Amino acid sequence: NTEDEFTKIAAQTRIPDKAYVINLVDGETVKEVTLTAQWAENEYTVTFVYGNGTENSTATFGITKSIALETSITRTGYTFAGWKVTAVAAETNWKLNDVYTTSPIEAGKYGNVELTAQWTAIEYTITYDLVGGALETGVTNPATYTIETATFTLNNPTKTGYTFAGWTGTGLQAASKTVTITKGSVGDKEFTATWTANTYYVIFNGNNATSGSMNNQEFKY
Repeated sequence: NTEDEFTKIAAQTRIPDKAYVINLVDGETVKEVTLTAQWAENEYTVTFVYGNGTENSTATFGITKSIALETSITRTGYTFAGWKVTAVAAETNWKLNDVYTTSPIEAGKYGNVELTAQWTAIEYTITYDLVGGALETGVTNPATYTIETATFTLNNPTKTGYTFAGWTGTGLQAASKTVTITKGSVGDKEFTATWTANTYYVIFNGNNATSGSMNNQEFKY
């Protein structure tokens, strides 16, 4: 075989990985040959767990490829706080509990992995206008709450000379003396106390007077 023929044959010959090479071409003495290892990139799976009602999804990646992350996903009552490593393969360079907040994750990762979306409950405010009233000493109403806050009922205020007629405000069609914020509620809220002026009477007693009289009187506070 000529040198050109040898070059052609060698180029078409694939040597199995870890094989012991004695010669490449029968009948030829090869003084020097270069063998280059060929590598097939492993394919790994990343599983995304959303936790917002969206079905889990998967994607594949290799060690030379970056991994795109969704960063605009939403969940009622929460803000998205990144992707947390919650499960890994036996052979991997992923670290459990690491959190990724920007996309993409740079190339260089290997091994199957599970990434779970992290959520932070939004804190909502509750504003009250007691219109001159006050809560009893030691009694308060929450100034904030989240979607995870346990169900609670507002404490009603008092006001000298008036009877509490109920709360008006967010989500109420009419004044209500019982306002309950149930677990799972969302949004800022405002409530205003309404009052009904008390009616008082003055009754005059003549105390055995023999003449004269005074009509009883009615007035509001």
